[in-house]
Amino acid sequence: MRCAAVSSVRTVEETVKSVIGPVYEKFHLVPDELLRIADRSVYPVQHPQAPARSTASDIAAAVYSKCKPAAKEAYDRFGAKVEHCAETTRQRLFPPAPNTSCWMEKYNEKVVTAAKKSCRVPALVP
Repeated sequence: MRCAAVSSVRTVEETVKSVIGPVYEKFHLVPDELLRIADRSVYPVQHPQAPARSTASDIAAAVYSKCKPAAKEAYDRFGAKVEHCAETTRQRLFPPAPNTSCWMEKYNEKVVTAAKKSCRVPALVP
């Protein structure tokens, strides 16, 4: 059984690879020294002014307040399925087979039981 979470993670990974991949392919052979020169030539970052910071925090709070109910609904809706998927992932694919000592113990019990019933065959069996 495939979990929805696994396919979602795979989708996110593929999206990130498709976005970051071309940039990596373009710049992975650029020498480090050239990148250092480019870093020095960029103007220093100016810190945002107070109104911009407050506006950004207001926007973030508004987005959070709108997304929180949707996230809670998704958690309530899919939480049990994700937990079930996690439990089935932790379980063994094949149950463990009984070991030799278990089989030997069962064999000895059968031989003793047959000998008590006065059968002749168990007396000949090792």
